[in-house]
Amino acid sequence: MISEWNRHDLLVTRDRSEPLGSRYFAKVTRSAPSRRQTQADEYAGRVMPITAEIDRTGVTIVQGLADALNARRRSHPSTVRDVIL
Repeated sequence: MISEWNRHDLLVTRDRSEPLGSRYFAKVTRSAPSRRQTQADEYAGRVMPITAEIDRTGVTIVQGLADALNARRRSHPSTVRDVIL
């Protein structure tokens, strides 16, 4: 019964040439990547000085950087790799 109602409503919507979904979907999907990039840049800006300081001590592998960062706060090796690359 519900599937019949849904099918009927979809056909009516299609006949009216109305778009399906949220009218704000395009706006949200356009701004999401730039917001994520901004957050990533801010994170890198906070972590890069710390990794540079650790690098000056002679640690050269990503796991070593992650271990040194874990002494200060929680970090995963792949996160460190993504920041420094």
